[in-house]
Amino acid sequence: MKLELHHIERLVPWFGYGNFNEAEVVFFGNEEGLGGYPIEAVLGRCQLYGYDSNTWIENDWRLGYWDETSHDGYLKLGKVTNEIRIAKGLPSEDPPRRSSSPFLEFQARILLHFEQMDKNWFNFKKNLLNDQWNQIQELKKHLYSNKTKIKVGLVDWRPLPRPKEGCWPYDGIDRKKYISAFKLAKRNFKKITELSDGRLTKEELDEYSKMLWNRAELIRKVFVTFPFSTLIGVGDINVKKKLLEFIFRNENLTFTKKTLRNGKSYETAELILPNKKLTIILTLFFNHRSNCLQLEGLQHLCEDVLEPIIGC
Repeated sequence: MKLELHHIERLVPWFGYGNFNEAEVVFFGNEEGLGGYPIEAVLGRCQLYGYDSNTWIENDWRLGYWDETSHDGYLKLGKVTNEIRIAKGLPSEDPPRRSSSPFLEFQARILLHFEQMDKNWFNFKKNLLNDQWNQIQELKKHLYSNKTKIKVGLVDWRPLPRPKEGCWPYDGIDRKKYISAFKLAKRNFKKITELSDGRLTKEELDEYSKMLWNRAELIRKVFVTFPFSTLIGVGDINVKKKLLEFIFRNENLTFTKKTLRNGKSYETAELILPNKKLTIILTLFFNHRSNCLQLEGLQHLCEDVLEPIIGC
């Protein structure tokens, strides 16, 4: 799919889901998926998101905007996506079946743990009561809404959504250069460092380094502007650590590496900002795979790390 300049200009300032004015905890992911929708959903997002002035930073969507329509917005996106497909002569698609995303599932388990601490939310599906599994599945649809006891938001690092991380659906955007930039490859990181030091101007940046710079500036603005006090970075620990150390380079941000009871490592830091203290936790991917956090690690993360911070 070919993205026009106005599409990219609409996608880069968008940063996430949730009521950020009330969120207490924000998850920091790598890249948004499309929730089972086809690639035309990207164009649908450009039609739907960013037009509510209540979700603009500094009264201008170009400076950053988010979406807080939750599941209703997701359903509306599906309708608009099918309208775009039909206009292109493509068949409409049925709504996706319930998402199997471990990323969403692990977030739901965290929230349910704090809502119903008398139950164990970290068993495999086969060992959960049917009612518990149904609650997890239902909450996955409303994670970033006002229906949860703890209000949460989601911010993603990379700005271009993909149906799956293994595919590349965009014509005219070099996959390698884009991914390298957002992995903070040496060449790109050097350029934004030189820009921050005044040794380069923004006009001297290539398009991928410029996108990286704009996104880094946006992420800083989000983390500083809104009142949430806990940030949970999920996956790509080294990239997120390097990014956060860069965008908070004047605040002397320092991370400490620690280990959960099951041997899974994580990193943590405290950031003192003018309006709040922000506790940052960087952890492995929310997934069942052996190289990821797994359910046992999620339980240890909740009980040993998050409970003292978030409370009940």
